[in-house]
Amino acid sequence: MESYLQLKHINKQFGQFTALNEINLAINQGELVCFLGPSGCGKTTLLRIIAGLEKQSSGTIIQQGLDISHRHPAERDYGIVFQSYALFPNLTIAKNIAYGLVNRKYGTDAIKTRVTELLNLVGLADSGDKYPTQMSGGQQQRIALARALATSPNLLLLDEPLSALDATVRVHLRNEICRLQKQLGLTTIMVTHDQEEALSIADRVVVMNHGIIEQIGSPLEIYRNPVSPFVADFVGKINCLDAIAEGNHWFRCGELRLQSQQKKRFKHGEKVKLYLRPEDRIIEQLPAHNDHCVGIIKHIEFLGGKCLAELEVSRLAHQSLQLQFSVNQMYDLNLKQGQSLPFAIRTDRIHVFSV
Repeated sequence: MESYLQLKHINKQFGQFTALNEINLAINQGELVCFLGPSGCGKTTLLRIIAGLEKQSSGTIIQQGLDISHRHPAERDYGIVFQSYALFPNLTIAKNIAYGLVNRKYGTDAIKTRVTELLNLVGLADSGDKYPTQMSGGQQQRIALARALATSPNLLLLDEPLSALDATVRVHLRNEICRLQKQLGLTTIMVTHDQEEALSIADRVVVMNHGIIEQIGSPLEIYRNPVSPFVADFVGKINCLDAIAEGNHWFRCGELRLQSQQKKRFKHGEKVKLYLRPEDRIIEQLPAHNDHCVGIIKHIEFLGGKCLAELEVSRLAHQSLQLQFSVNQMYDLNLKQGQSLPFAIRTDRIHVFSV
């Protein structure tokens, strides 16, 4: 099946600076894709190129079989929502939503019907006569979303639409965006630097760094099987341990020898980094063989329903390690600062990269 949107060899130069380097990506009909990466990685530039608000230095954009690489933004089939809402303060909510319909010369009755439908869709049925300044940040972003959907585009572009909102509103609105996207079957691209946001709603995540795509995959694939140190570090909490390769997938980390199930081979004596998620540990029913550790809890970080305990582990050459526990586990194990804790590392979850 042919992809809904194809980006082929997209490059973007700003003078001597390379903002995007050989971007190739195919997005399927009805898919929600997140461009994830730190500030300055090129994700917003790529979104603006798709929208026609920025021109690529080279490369091709195919949308539903049509080459739109050099089309004016008004000739492209999309709706867009910006971080800043970009509502007209002098227009009512209804007129803000209707703006694109008026420009396309829809009839008065058709506009009124569509605006009413969209206000109901975003849960603001009684707000049509109000002005943006009378609405909260979350409500204004709902209005911006309704305006983007007004002309029934087949592609929705979201440029960090939730970053200006407080945490509770952000979580609620991202769930609403996800619900609407699935309900409408709308192909959606969302730019974000928030890993939790991307992992919670995306069908696929495109991790970007320094103008290139580091990895494309489902949230679980990105989290569980990072293909580079950058992805491992950027997506979720992770431990990074210094080690030495000993051949046959064995690695020495301080006094401890660990065997990875990773297929990549490393030269004997090569310095490597072992990456391990805080939850990838065994606390109860420790293995009988001598590969478990005892750590001294130096600090406990409370994160709501879970906690991160930072341990200093003598067998790992006194390197620190973060282990994750639920709050219930913290109580059951009576974990506290200064306590010693025996544990084993889940070697099947270790990822190894060269230094």
